[in-house]
This record gives sequence, structure tokens and C-alpha cells, in this order.
Amino acid sequence: MRLLSSGLTDIKHADYSSPGTYYQAFFSLSVGLERICKLIITVSAYVSEGVFISDKEFKKTYSHDLKLLFSSLERLVAQGDVSSESGEIPTTQREAADDTIAFLADFGRKNRYYNLDFLTSDSVTNIDPLASWRLLVLKHFPQVGWAKKELNPVALSYLNAIHKVSFTREDLVPITSLSQEIVEGKTAEHLQRNGAVLCIRLIRFAASCLSSLSYKRHFADDVLPVFSDFCYLQHFSDSYVRSRRTFNSP
Repeated sequence: MRLLSSGLTDIKHADYSSPGTYYQAFFSLSVGLERICKLIITVSAYVSEGVFISDKEFKKTYSHDLKLLFSSLERLVAQGDVSSESGEIPTTQREAADDTIAFLADFGRKNRYYNLDFLTSDSVTNIDPLASWRLLVLKHFPQVGWAKKELNPVALSYLNAIHKVSFTREDLVPITSLSQEIVEGKTAEHLQRNGAVLCIRLIRFAASCLSSLSYKRHFADDVLPVFSDFCYLQHFSDSYVRSRRTFNSP
């Protein structure tokens, strides 16, 4: 859970001025979700069959495919082997969840090497994860309101003349004026809040599945830990995640 907590915290601090924080967040979230999915699958197998899945079988069946791992979790839920009651993903959020899983899966398998490939390859086939993330969040949470209001042109004209700006957005669009920086600052907050919501929905689902295995310990001679003690993230609501900046593990 520490990787997932760290990933959520980094998502709430990442913006166009600190691209490295995005990479830290995506790495922690993709690896953390992969590990919790594999833990659920192997513990569920132990409860039902009395044996853990071997590392060799895991590599052969799943490798690091997050989409396949989440599909397996959903199959276990459908079979009644685990329960995701407290973290069930509603139908209205299904497309957003699938897109987020696909993004993190692609990052874990190939897109985390985008910068290295850009420097060393003649042709870059991987997709820039920062640009993809911006598009993904804005697709499911379109930005409305403040950023679209007209800023005071007289004040901005004066400030632009004395304030030098040189940044690029996540999609590499240049930010060269104060007015652009003000708008992008609000967009960054929007991406942070709603990007964290996309992630917590996946985490809640996986954490609730793991927590439900605590109630099957008697089928495994009580050799398993009480997983619900570690699954505090399953209780984090969308509104709670939007309002927080850090998510320290207990």
C-alpha cells in the first residue's frame, strides 16, 4: 500500500513544471497495482486449492500485463471467490476505469522508457505518457469554469512585459506568457485533483478485493494475515482524495 499511497501523493503534486514527479507517480501506481493484483490472485488460489501460484506460472500467464491482471480480478469477483462490494466500479465509471488501466499498463510495459527512447532511437514508437495522461484526465473530466473566463487584459499586458515565462505543458505546448501560466496553473490543479480520482477508483477496487480475503482465513488454517488491516485505501472516497494533498501510509 505504500507504493500506492506514494503514487497518489505524487499525482497530487505533479504538474508541467515537474515532469519527473509524473514519472514517479505512474511508476508507483503501475507497480503497486500489479503487486496487489498478483497477491489477490495467488491468495485466492491458496484459499480454494491449498497451493500458491508459482512465480514461473505467474510470469507465463500474466507477466506485467495490468489489463490482464484486472480482468482476472473481475473474474474472481464474478465467481464469488473475492468481493469488491466497497470498491465496486459503477457502470458510469467503467470507460474511465478501463482507460486508466490501459494507460498504466502501457506505462509499465513500454511508455516509461519514452525519454530514453527519444534520446537513443532513430524512431520513437512509444507514446509520451505525460501528453497521454493530460488527454485522459481531460477526456473524463472536461475543464470548465475559471480557466475559460477572460483575464483582465490591461493588467496582464503590463505583467507580461515584466514577467518572463518559459515552460511547456504536458503535451509540449509552450507556455511563454504570464496569462498562459495562470491558466495552466488552474489546469494543473484540475489534472491533479481528477487524476487522483481516476487512480483511487482502481485502488479502491483492488484493495476491497484483497480485504475480502480476510474473511476466508479459516479456509486456509488461519495462516493468512488479516488483509483488511492494511487496506485503508479502500475507504478513501473521490471527494476525500480531491481534497487531500498527501496520503501517508499508517
